[in-house]
Amino acid sequence: MDIKEFCLAHGFDMSKCAVASGGGDFGMMELKTSPIEFLTLAEDDFDRGGLAALVNATTNVKRAIVGQLDQLLISFGYPSLRWNVPKKIERLRALGLLAPRLLRKVVDMRNILEHEYATPDLKEVEEALDIASLFVMSASAMFIPFDDVLEFSLPDPAAPENLVNRITAGLN
Repeated sequence: MDIKEFCLAHGFDMSKCAVASGGGDFGMMELKTSPIEFLTLAEDDFDRGGLAALVNATTNVKRAIVGQLDQLLISFGYPSLRWNVPKKIERLRALGLLAPRLLRKVVDMRNILEHEYATPDLKEVEEALDIASLFVMSASAMFIPFDDVLEFSLPDPAAPENLVNRITAGLN
């Protein structure tokens, strides 16, 4: 018996139901070094202070962002490891996921460091850390496993006792 048959058999009027999806889960592909680990390294670098700390924090912030982009894309089946950052961001946007333009600012800062040998100042690195933290943490939070249920419920919980007013179905 499927859910619809069960509802009909118990006099459950599905046209008057509210449906809530607890969903399922989405397991993100594990990377050898996670975006959060790169972010932690960047924070540690920044806290040490000095020129080496700014340089290392900048590169680790970029790694955290690009690692998060790749983790999301690989999890959706895209071979993104060799893609450039603009393509990765564009693909995430096409999927309807968060990929703010601010990410490009951080990547550009790191590219200036690597290709023009210009060290970012303390304020720029601090801002980059904040951007990376917000992106990595929000992207990770979107895919924390959630309930594996689908719930149908009638808007009137005061229905007669012999009438079913809520059905919860496990999706596994």
